[in-house]
Amino acid sequence: MIERALKLRHAIDLFFLNYRRIVAEGYDISQDIPTPQDWVDLDHFLNILKPFKDLTKRMEGRANKSGSEGSHGSLHETLESLDVLFKKLQEATVFHT
Repeated sequence: MIERALKLRHAIDLFFLNYRRIVAEGYDISQDIPTPQDWVDLDHFLNILKPFKDLTKRMEGRANKSGSEGSHGSLHETLESLDVLFKKLQEATVFHT
């Protein structure tokens, strides 16, 4: 969802630029306009979370071909993946401190 929002950033910004508040009871969506810092934060979150998504998909072991069932997700692959994710989190911590 974050990845999609970043791809559609210009469309989202354009929507809010063209948005005209209709006087009515209820919630005012104009309070939700993403700030430039919001976009920067989303980009940082994507950089942190994308490796989790990619490795999770890889470890699911979905077999597209007959006979390749269980080709992913073994213990040694899982441990290596956890090590990669841990290093990514350490890098993110160093970056933000």
